[in-house]
Amino acid sequence: NIQPWFAARRRKEGEMLARGRSIPQCRGYARGGVPTALRPSLWAAALGSGDTPGDHRARSLFERLCGDVKRRELLTDALCAGEARELCDHPHYFPFEECMRTVLLALTRDAAVPGLCFASGRCVLHPQLRGTGRRGRGFGSYPPGGVLPFRGMASYIAPLCYLYLHPADVYPVFRALYVRHFCRLHVISDETSPSPALPALCRAFEDMIHGAEPEVCFHLLQLGVPALRLAAPWMIHVFVRHLEVEQVLLLWDRVIGYDSVLPLAVAAAAIIAFRRDALLAAQNRDEVMEAIEDLTQVQVVPLMQDFLFRGAPSSSSFSSSSTTGDGRGAPSK
Repeated sequence: NIQPWFAARRRKEGEMLARGRSIPQCRGYARGGVPTALRPSLWAAALGSGDTPGDHRARSLFERLCGDVKRRELLTDALCAGEARELCDHPHYFPFEECMRTVLLALTRDAAVPGLCFASGRCVLHPQLRGTGRRGRGFGSYPPGGVLPFRGMASYIAPLCYLYLHPADVYPVFRALYVRHFCRLHVISDETSPSPALPALCRAFEDMIHGAEPEVCFHLLQLGVPALRLAAPWMIHVFVRHLEVEQVLLLWDRVIGYDSVLPLAVAAAAIIAFRRDALLAAQNRDEVMEAIEDLTQVQVVPLMQDFLFRGAPSSSSFSSSSTTGDGRGAPSK
């Protein structure tokens, strides 16, 4: 267990960084995990969203976007409602249907999103539809946010509903996460480092798991279930539909801290390696799916640490200081 004096020091350090709002320092802190009480303010600072929870500017923007939703109905509104409704079948997220729907609708009206994705140097949203009126007059991107709602998009919002009380506080952090990281998970692009788009992310996963567990990969291939087919849904949905909420938040700490979606590939490879024996014992596709169906007991950060440092001289000592509880690591000796 973590020592109380270290927990108190770690918490105090996080509070100081959240007040200072230095993006590099907040990201560096998030790499070791963020205490639950500090996540709302420290994530906002690390993402450079420019707003703290309850900030009047965030409320003003959100209310303006909601006003646009009320004034003009779009065909994509039904897709947003359906996506939020589908995720509410999950036992952890059913109380947040209205919050997820409202935030998704706001994103579709936010004309700044495509520019923010491009300005971050991360990706360009495509394909984009162009709206045209009855008389042929162009209306720009349709929807204005440039993002067509897709299956799984509500996964990018659901864990944030545990951190923020009001959709107006959820929205700026969700938008910052989306334009900097999550937009890459549904874009076909040749972007690689430091934060790869989906093709390079899948390649990174395959390189790691093939190097670490070639026997498992060959066995899965013989059964007609390549390892990537198991891991792709985890990465695309940022593990929201698969891990416990606290484990998802710990994993997102690393995504924000390292300013990259690569931790998603590391987590996927670590879980496949962890389920090695069960996967090797599987004789058909159904048994493979059964072996990785229930991930609710997975402690994702210790698995990632063990996977990355397996075979290293210091692996045993590193594992003994694995992140526990609220994600705070033990002090180095």
